[in-house]
Amino acid sequence: MRTLLLALAVPFTAAVAGAPPTVRTLGTVDVPNHRIEIVDWYAPGRLLVGTDSHWKTLAIFRVDSFDPPVLVPLQKTPEAPEDVVPLFTGEPTSVAVHPQHPVALVTTLGWHGRERGALQFVDLRAGHEGERIGWMATGFHPDSVAISPDGRWAVVANEGEGDPTTPGTVTVVDLSGLNLGHWITNGALPTWDIPLTCRALETSSGDLEPEYIAITPDSRCAAVSL
Repeated sequence: MRTLLLALAVPFTAAVAGAPPTVRTLGTVDVPNHRIEIVDWYAPGRLLVGTDSHWKTLAIFRVDSFDPPVLVPLQKTPEAPEDVVPLFTGEPTSVAVHPQHPVALVTTLGWHGRERGALQFVDLRAGHEGERIGWMATGFHPDSVAISPDGRWAVVANEGEGDPTTPGTVTVVDLSGLNLGHWITNGALPTWDIPLTCRALETSSGDLEPEYIAITPDSRCAAVSL
């Protein structure tokens, strides 16, 4: 069993004018997963989803209460390692929940450093939570995924590490044609793998490693940290 720590920060708007926000620990919860690294929140279903790199799956919890924390795992706790059925073939590295659709996008690594990674689509609809419903190829070693506030764009930072010949890139997917009623096949949605300029940094393109993404509120621009 592993522990998930929850904390609460009072928003600035709720704090007394001029005073800093207060932060308090809500509690800790033992969860069956071994390595939960990145989490996101699906509000309509009250689901907390997180990447589990150890079991190569997406951990999903129904949150009955935040204060005190009451989390109900939707996956059955395996009795032994051989009981685990991985959801993905590669290690999951990041997750983002779509702002309008009941689906989570998860980046996963390839089998080795010179194999491209993937963007996985996981169902969050009631009764189908945690079902894999498609995938698309990304660049090498995808490390982070973000979805624009308007829900149209998915942006993936491909770190490119693991092999000196694999460059870091940014994959952009147009999600406007997303249809959860059908299996999402590789190539079904318009996708661009964008190489990075290295002039300003005076380094070779293979040395640039995209790490994380932030998208502006108007969904027009994405900032990628290197």
